[in-house]
Amino acid sequence: AGQADTDIVLTVDTNTGRAKALAIPRDTMVDVDLYSENGIFLRTENMQLCLSYAYGDGMASSAQNVTTSISRILYNVPVNKYFVLDLDGIAPINDAIGGVTVESLFDFDNLGIKKGDTIHLTGDMTETYVRRRDMNTVDASLNRTERQIQYIKAFAAQALPAVINDFGTISRLYNTASSYSSTNMDLSNVTYLATVLLSKGINSFETETLQGNMTLSDKTENENVYAEFHVDEDAVLETVLDTFYTQID
Repeated sequence: AGQADTDIVLTVDTNTGRAKALAIPRDTMVDVDLYSENGIFLRTENMQLCLSYAYGDGMASSAQNVTTSISRILYNVPVNKYFVLDLDGIAPINDAIGGVTVESLFDFDNLGIKKGDTIHLTGDMTETYVRRRDMNTVDASLNRTERQIQYIKAFAAQALPAVINDFGTISRLYNTASSYSSTNMDLSNVTYLATVLLSKGINSFETETLQGNMTLSDKTENENVYAEFHVDEDAVLETVLDTFYTQID
């Protein structure tokens, strides 16, 4: 069923409109539920978060297995809604708002793009920007995660004003995404969240990536060595408290 190559939790406080995109590195080590091809639970095993998607049907059950794993990383905060986007959907959704402009966080030598260059992402370049990584370094996926969270923020900053000018933008984006996605969020859910953000004057997301350390695994498979990301438990707890809870004096 593939892997969950990018894992981002989006939270919206419906009282304040505060929106936050929380990136969880794909190599984060977590207890993952393993299932047979017939959907029979086998056991739980500690492995990379991205692999949790493979133990499912490539749609709902895969997504739910990922959200279960993510919940375990975030001190069991429930994650009930999911939106899974196939790689083929990146360019169409990006181009639906006229492309997105970012300051490159990576050198794309074959494209003549250097770190720090301002680039306008359209078409296949969008997927290239959020996916390419240097396979020669153990923390290569962290730079990619940084670009992904940067892109999400830039996309939101451009999409929300477009929605203000034309509320029909929401349904057009949703319909475009539907051809490349699996989700348990219907159009009314998405419209409600957009209404909350706009009513509170929010035009962008806060962004954060879970803190931790990237190491090389002491396990090998077919002579390949894999990266493991181990979260800083104290830092994650602070993030969970700040993101999901309200302090009462």
